[in-house]
Amino acid sequence: MTSIHGKLESISESIDDIKNFQKTELLAQISTVVRESRQLSVYNDEIMESASERQLARHRASDFEEKSGELLDQINSLIRLELVPSGKFSEYERHTRGLVPLLSSQQVLVATLRELSRLTVVLSRSEVSPERAGATYKELVASSEKVRDNVVEWHSKETDVWHVNLAQESRAKTGIKKVVSQPLTLVNPELAYQHVPSEFIKQVQTQSSMRQPELPEMTGYQVPVDLLIQNNQVYYRTPESFDKDDH
Repeated sequence: MTSIHGKLESISESIDDIKNFQKTELLAQISTVVRESRQLSVYNDEIMESASERQLARHRASDFEEKSGELLDQINSLIRLELVPSGKFSEYERHTRGLVPLLSSQQVLVATLRELSRLTVVLSRSEVSPERAGATYKELVASSEKVRDNVVEWHSKETDVWHVNLAQESRAKTGIKKVVSQPLTLVNPELAYQHVPSEFIKQVQTQSSMRQPELPEMTGYQVPVDLLIQNNQVYYRTPESFDKDDH
């Protein structure tokens, strides 16, 4: 649980990356579910030593998982709304900026779901297998990955349309700028291009390469175990170790 709590604490801190999110109500809901999930993961003797308390905690974890899934569906829908053909390069820049908080929110929610699935295994004393606990996480990751693929495809099309050279941080001039500079490009071909802000280039590169994390292998077992609690650490005691202790 200490490891899970640490992960959720890190996730909570990453919410600062989306503090300028205009959809404040949605951000508030995301912040709340992350905060409450983190609080649930705090090590507590009473929870771990009481079957009724663990069952209550499992129900809460299930509720947080459901809420996180609903929020993730909303975020994925909002991401898709940004992926439209741009009539102007400034529109492409605007949509790319709009994706920044949305993709950050997506990462926060996916990471929260991952840790909730791990927490479920711990709270169940491994009676719930990692595969079963991670089923919702894997399903939502799969749908989020499709959205990510859509983002990558959209950037590929847009950079082609606007002749963006990510390596050179430039794009081909269009409209009146192209007409005015055309005679000069015969002398200096580089004048056919104009600078693109580095921040925008980084956003495109980041959004074109982001991938969701895999569900880590759980330190759990497919059969019920006892949890030994010492020095604020949780240890698994397997049936095999019972036999060894008896001898």
